[in-house]
Amino acid sequence: MDKKFIYLLIIFVIVAIAATIKLRSESEIKKENIELISYKMLSETAKLEIRSKKAESLLVHNDKEWVVQNRFSQPADFSKIKNFIKNLKSMDIIDHFKPDNGVLKRQDLLPPEGKENSGVSIKLLDKNNKTIFSMIAGKRRKKGGEFIYLPDKKEIFSIKSYIYTDTEAKEWLKSNLIDIKKDKITKISLVDNKGKNILTLAKNKETLKREIIFPEKIKGTDLKNINFDNNKIDKFFSALQGLELRDIKNKNKQNEYKFKAVFETENGSKIAVNLMNNKGKDNYIALKVIKKANKDKFPVRAKPEQFIYEISKWDFENFITDPKDFLKKTTE
Repeated sequence: MDKKFIYLLIIFVIVAIAATIKLRSESEIKKENIELISYKMLSETAKLEIRSKKAESLLVHNDKEWVVQNRFSQPADFSKIKNFIKNLKSMDIIDHFKPDNGVLKRQDLLPPEGKENSGVSIKLLDKNNKTIFSMIAGKRRKKGGEFIYLPDKKEIFSIKSYIYTDTEAKEWLKSNLIDIKKDKITKISLVDNKGKNILTLAKNKETLKREIIFPEKIKGTDLKNINFDNNKIDKFFSALQGLELRDIKNKNKQNEYKFKAVFETENGSKIAVNLMNNKGKDNYIALKVIKKANKDKFPVRAKPEQFIYEISKWDFENFITDPKDFLKKTTE
């Protein structure tokens, strides 16, 4: 018999045996029918605690909705919580075993209270603050998925999926702040913190063209020899369109702003936006609906005036406060 054929036959037999062992192993795991989280557990869950050594998220379900407790109990993004719970429930177990402390350390499965080799602690609690389920998510597996540790069972489980475990509380906030299309805005008045009028942007009722009005001559600028930058004007009119928060800084305080922009809609609604003294670093605003006309149906966060919000740098730059930024030199 050809030696090459014999070698190939031996390799085939080895591979077949290895595959049989692997299949038997996976089959045995499935036969165990391990259910880490039951539907009963989920139905009793009223609080989620997600902690790492750097941050934590405390998500609580009150009588109406899920809120982020460590962000002034502001509304949470339910779609993120739903996906998180779904991923927990559908954890597909590859293997499980009893570890020693060395394994926990190597796989970053120690509690987050420790400084080194700690994982992300995930707890489901009921309305009486009693722990229903507890686990620590550790390192990702090279072939996908990750290792998790269940302290109650004192076992490590290898799972096929990866659990989204963002511990930053701001990432769980419902992000919508206000959404008014630029075509609905007819006027914007910009004043400083002393009430001095800096400029007014208005939509011409006849031409529908957006125009800019300065209360006085801009120092060092001859208005006769310049044109207005229409793109910058459009940016300001778009400032409330799909405006989203990144985080909630703290509770709002009166007069804690450098500029105020008051937006007016075609139906008579008025919205004030206080722009904080950001010095090019922070992008903080406060928002208040002064008046909402019955005809206006724009979505807005409930009682937005209570807090100071962080928004993205790009959104913050739509609120143009330097009059010279609206000017454009004419080409000769």
